[in-house]
Amino acid sequence: MFELTKNRSTTLESFRALSAFTVMLAHCYIIFISERYPDVYPIAGSLAQSSVMVFFVLSGFLIGLSVKSNLIRNKGIFNIEQYATARFFRIYPPLLFSLALTACLSLLSIYVFSMPDGKPLSAWARMPGYSLNFIPTQYFSTLTFSNYLLNQGVSSNGSLWSLPIEVWCYVIAGMMFFRSIWIKAIAIFLFLILQDMHIKFRLFSLVWALSFAVALAMPFIERHKHTSLICILISLVMAFFAKK
Repeated sequence: MFELTKNRSTTLESFRALSAFTVMLAHCYIIFISERYPDVYPIAGSLAQSSVMVFFVLSGFLIGLSVKSNLIRNKGIFNIEQYATARFFRIYPPLLFSLALTACLSLLSIYVFSMPDGKPLSAWARMPGYSLNFIPTQYFSTLTFSNYLLNQGVSSNGSLWSLPIEVWCYVIAGMMFFRSIWIKAIAIFLFLILQDMHIKFRLFSLVWALSFAVALAMPFIERHKHTSLICILISLVMAFFAKK
């Protein structure tokens, strides 16, 4: 069995930290200085999107390893309670902190990010769909991960758009390991519905699902030296078509 050793875990966490730092820098550029240096925008956008892709790859891979460990611990029977509890405490505490911080900054933003005409200083904040205002209904849709159902997200924290995609991937992946064929059918039906609702879900959920599948197939991949090369080639092809 493929095990997540300390060295492997450190490597993955390093990729995660580097990606997070890149996204932060790209967002700082977009919010604060893109108006003065617009030529850098395509580069910043590409770096941010590539880093987000890394997050989804890591997420799918690590959840796949988690599901595999769950099955091994419980002798082939998937323990949904363990899986759901782990996901809940992994997601909700940082999400609640993030939303509380966003709400405070939104309420204080009028005293910091304003011009003599009363409009926000940031060019990003003037874009359609974005604002520095505190809108409670947007926070509710984020807490319930219904952004794509309501077509609504926290406009003062655009980075939260990716979380619902990951959460619904967690839900669908967990449902696929129920013994009931009906639960599996519902999971597939839900996946197809979400695929049709938003192009971002269509792209990133497929990347997540492929990474999840790679995690489950790691024993096979480790035994066959050319499998890694094939996976890399498939990833490059997907990235090429996604870019188009």
